[in-house]
Amino acid sequence: ARLTYFDVGRYGAEWRNDLRVGSNTLLASEYYRPIGSAGLFVAPRVSFERRNVNFFDGGQRISEYNISTSQASIDAGFTFNPRSELRIGYAIGYEVASRRIGEELLPDRKGRFSAGSLRWTYDGLDQSQIPRSGLYSRNSLTYNFEFPGSEGGFTQGETRHIGFAPLNDNNTFFAFGGAGTSFGSTAPALRQFTLGGPFRLGGYGVDEFRASNYLHA
Repeated sequence: ARLTYFDVGRYGAEWRNDLRVGSNTLLASEYYRPIGSAGLFVAPRVSFERRNVNFFDGGQRISEYNISTSQASIDAGFTFNPRSELRIGYAIGYEVASRRIGEELLPDRKGRFSAGSLRWTYDGLDQSQIPRSGLYSRNSLTYNFEFPGSEGGFTQGETRHIGFAPLNDNNTFFAFGGAGTSFGSTAPALRQFTLGGPFRLGGYGVDEFRASNYLHA
């Protein structure tokens, strides 16, 4: 569920609140506030998320961990136009990871994490739910200052794209893919890139594959 308040504090501001319940639970709130009229903005955010993370070996799920994450962050950015946005931000939080079932692949751990990021998003789709034309692009560069289980900082970059083109009234062609890198570092298991599940190798389990680098199309 999403509850959004518009023009809170000034014209063009937006206060967005998200709630997700189930095996993956999320409570999140972000306040987007424009600065002046040139496209600048700030966006503080707080969130709590509890999710189940599966680990696989040879196509079989062998372990499941429960991850609880509390986080506060603030972004500053620039809106180029209604479809393109650049953000730079800093996030700090606390994460707890504990084994629920299966083999003990990782020790139970908890601790503080922090990261800085640069993100650019372009949304040129004609519809948000079932688009027929346009391009969506999400790109990020993140430096993790600290993370439970990591002995030092590490950088990660990721780019993902999906494009749609109508062939005729009844058919649409679309293609999608992405790439991610840890720039030569070995990322901690819970910060590795994952593939598996709908539109990310749909014949496999959700997040069945984990790695510090990936290429997918």
